[in-house]
Formats: sequence, C-alpha cells, structure tokens
Amino acid sequence: MLWRGYASLFHSTRWQLTVYLPHRFQNAAADTVFVALAGGGGYAEREVCEKKLAEWRTSGPRGGAFDEAKFLAAVKQGRTELAIGWASFLGTNGLFLSCIVAPTNPFAKTLEALVDQVKESAL
Repeated sequence: MLWRGYASLFHSTRWQLTVYLPHRFQNAAADTVFVALAGGGGYAEREVCEKKLAEWRTSGPRGGAFDEAKFLAAVKQGRTELAIGWASFLGTNGLFLSCIVAPTNPFAKTLEALVDQVKESAL
C-alpha cells in the first residue's frame, strides 16, 4: 500500500505541515495524509502530528510496524471534520446571502427583529 513509510517523510513547522514526498507519489496521496494529520484543519502542529504518527505505529521490537487500520480511521475522521467545516461555512454564507437576495424571508425578518432588540437594549 502507498501509505507504508510515510511517517518518515514529514517535516512540520510551528504553523504549517509540509509534506515532502518522492515524485512517484501523486498529490492525492499527499492530501490524504495531510487530512489525516491535520484533521480537516488548515495546518497541523508538530505535537499533534507526532502523537498521531505514534498512534499509527504498533509496538514492536524495531519501533513498530505501520498500522494501516488506525491510519485509515484518522483519514476518515479528518475527511468528516473537513466536510462538516465546509458544510457549515457554505450553509452560513448561503443563509446570509438569502437575506440579501430575498430580504422578506423569515430568517431575515427574525434577524432584523433580533438586531432591533439588541439596539433597544443598548440604548
């Protein structure tokens, strides 16, 4: 499988994880590993990466073997977090866009009433 040996190919800085892969690997493979390490975020901190890499190794006489099941579970969790983040971002923007496009929709009127209450309580 392509994932074997990836643990030695990572170099992480304080704010961003950079993945150095040989040219024979595709970008999708590097993206998958990054999603597994970053958990759907835009960056992965060194301590988090080292912890996850240690979890992906089983205990053994020579530092342990790569546990593909744990890696794939981390990929699935990272993809789920990424999908939830994008869905909430797009949903929130769509909701507020609907207030601009159709200012008489029920959400826009509720938001308007809420803003009026806050303005009145502040005065």
